[in-house]
Amino acid sequence: MAGERILIIDDDSDFLDVSARILQGRGYQLTPSTSATEAVEKARQGRYDLVLTHLNSAAPDGLAVLRDIKLLDASVVSVAVTGPCDLNAALEHLRSGADDLVIEPFSARELTQAVASALEKGRTQKENTRLRALIPLYELSLSFMGMTRVDELLSEILRVSCEETGAERASLMLWNEKTETLTIQAAIGIPEEIVQSTVVRMGEGISGKVAQRRRSLVLDSLSPPDEEFRKLMKLNQISSAICVPLTAGDELIGVLNLSKLVRDESPFTAGSLEFCSVLASQAAIAIKNARLFEEVEQAYREVKRLDEAKTKFINVASHELRTPLAVLLGHAQLMQEEQTTDVAQQHIQAIIKSALRLKHLLTDMLNLRYLQTGAMELDLRPIMIRETIQAVLDDVSLLATEKNQTIISSVSEDLPPLWADDGKLRLVLSNLISNAIKFTPRGGRIEIAVAADQEELNVSISDTGVGIPREELSRLFDPFYQVGDSLRREHPGLGLGLSIAKELVELHRGRIRVSSELGKGSTFSFSLSRHLRALN
Repeated sequence: MAGERILIIDDDSDFLDVSARILQGRGYQLTPSTSATEAVEKARQGRYDLVLTHLNSAAPDGLAVLRDIKLLDASVVSVAVTGPCDLNAALEHLRSGADDLVIEPFSARELTQAVASALEKGRTQKENTRLRALIPLYELSLSFMGMTRVDELLSEILRVSCEETGAERASLMLWNEKTETLTIQAAIGIPEEIVQSTVVRMGEGISGKVAQRRRSLVLDSLSPPDEEFRKLMKLNQISSAICVPLTAGDELIGVLNLSKLVRDESPFTAGSLEFCSVLASQAAIAIKNARLFEEVEQAYREVKRLDEAKTKFINVASHELRTPLAVLLGHAQLMQEEQTTDVAQQHIQAIIKSALRLKHLLTDMLNLRYLQTGAMELDLRPIMIRETIQAVLDDVSLLATEKNQTIISSVSEDLPPLWADDGKLRLVLSNLISNAIKFTPRGGRIEIAVAADQEELNVSISDTGVGIPREELSRLFDPFYQVGDSLRREHPGLGLGLSIAKELVELHRGRIRVSSELGKGSTFSFSLSRHLRALN
């Protein structure tokens, strides 16, 4: 492959010249070296794809040179050129890791074929190394995605990174959008005081620059760092380092830092960088998901806490208010019987009406609590739905009369009995009909219809009221939910009636539905099984 870099080692200028002319003609980039010391230093300063050694060179130990270079970069391949009298040395060279052998005298074709074969072998080895590193990443990805605790996930990411790359120190820094800083959230081999005190801004230091550029950075003797990074590496006794940004789409999650100490002469390989790059992309998504899970979990705990507080309030309020409310109603009714003047009767009637409304609210709160805790049971008896509806209409007719509304009940007299809890069914009908009266303007019309087949009995309550916006329908049966601020101000209440109606219908193993058109009215309907006794 044209452009690959070759380091030639020999003290013979003729050999260097001939080899260079042959290989440069094939597009390779050649770097000559006339001594072992010079060759190792050049390998330390730059990366090479192949080393061409001449065993007749003045270097005292060609095998030692190759070993030193491979310590710097294990992926480099080599070709040995030797005379026919040096076969034993050549064979030892092959056993020690050389990838091909050329016997002098050689032709240009023989040399280029040996070099091309060794380079192809090197590419294959690199690809195999890459694949071996990538295959475990699939399982790691599944493992990461299964973790919902950020701290556990970060520790696992660092453990895997060190295990796969041989890093001795590692840290995972997360980006804080509010403070615009990177802080260490997990570390291996780093003193705790450094972990706690390290705060890096965008563009500062190695991690800050990697975060800013969103590009990985390798620092070692083969990729000499600039002066600023060199000082930092020397200060921290680091021989080589990999810094990889963690990003999810355009969002910066953090930076993964891996390093080897001065006593470790082998730098990170290209395979290590690729492994870390893929690992970082998977880790970034896993961290983002784990953060979202923790946020949802925290929100759930807060909702649960508020729900418990609400339930406690309902319990206390309903029980503490029922007794004084009963006393208030009792005395008001006595006063109503004793007073004869119209003015007094009007005042007392206003007291009784408000007290009854408060009693209704307290009953709604208690019913909701019983339903939510599963403490409510059905008392199933055969009932006549026509009679139940009429009893409810008798209770609410005064409300409709005050608004000059017309209620039409189309219920056949020959409907068969229905097994249901009469008290709870009355509450369902009362809530739905009262709701229709509340949201239907003066002079409006409310229609009640009942139909039955072999399986179900269907009840519908239609009104000519204000209607419900389409986007509100999905939340209409939620506890304490009310439609629109303007409606809430005009029609007071807790927003429990429809929620209780739904719960009671479902307690009967039925279902409730609503359809509405804004400005034209709504229809609430529910269906109950005619075989509920058998189902129970």
